[in-house]
Amino acid sequence: MKRFVVKLKFKTPFHIGGRRGDLIDIDEIIHSDTIFSAILSMYSLVFGLVKTNKLVHRIFEENLFKISSAFYYYKDLLFLPKPLGFNLSMKDEDYKKQKKVRFIDRELLTNYTGEITIKDMFAFRKEYEENFEIPFAITERPRVVVDRSTSAAHIYYSSSCELIDGAGLWFYLDANEEIFDEIKTVINILGDEGIGGERTYGMGLYEAEISEEKIEEKEGTSYLLISLMNPFPDEAKYVEKYNIIQRSGYIYSPYLKSTKHSTVNVFSEGSTFSKDVKGKILDFTPDGFSIHRILKDYRAFTIPY
Repeated sequence: MKRFVVKLKFKTPFHIGGRRGDLIDIDEIIHSDTIFSAILSMYSLVFGLVKTNKLVHRIFEENLFKISSAFYYYKDLLFLPKPLGFNLSMKDEDYKKQKKVRFIDRELLTNYTGEITIKDMFAFRKEYEENFEIPFAITERPRVVVDRSTSAAHIYYSSSCELIDGAGLWFYLDANEEIFDEIKTVINILGDEGIGGERTYGMGLYEAEISEEKIEEKEGTSYLLISLMNPFPDEAKYVEKYNIIQRSGYIYSPYLKSTKHSTVNVFSEGSTFSKDVKGKILDFTPDGFSIHRILKDYRAFTIPY
């Protein structure tokens, strides 16, 4: 298993639906289950249904590949979710600033002892303070829909996330050598198709940059969850600090009418555990549907700190 850093340089804004399910409420990151589903869907288009079904069967038996959620990067800074309860070791008067932090420079999770700067929801090494800009902005665009029978016009709004020059999203990809080239091909093609919602309006187009990174075999006092995760029954006892969110949505398949799958509770990014946990893939295949399986990836991607 090798580890890769996948950087997505977006050519257009992206739209990732939020919990409310409307066009205004959006997520600012791309969760691991969304990336996994997008990769499997595009894999099926590129390599065919038969090969995809074989891959899906193997995923349950072997750890062929695993992904984290996608977080922001700005130039050389790669951000991760701030571990819940993580102390940035700053002065007491900066407590209010620390509470607002959601993303931290991943170097702060090591033995970094230098000064730290906070800007809005980002914490990072002070040496980058002068040239740092907030990497994204949430914008709303008005749209018009015309009633076919009355020709009456109705205005509605849609939100999207726009990234500044030098910024994008990145995620970890752990993959076996035998599958890496195929997954890399799928990620690159997906960039022309788009990821997330509102793709008919050109949302979510990107260029991917993939580089290998050495996996450091080390233990930590805690393990930071950087994906969504649904635990096996005996894994919940290892939780230290956590946040739980609900995930729902629709099943999209050329072989199946759009159907809403059941809601599931999962640990969210930033939760911490006292032991490296695994999590699991959930099967949402509807009863009586046998052409292919409908999977949601809630395996844990953790890093020690």
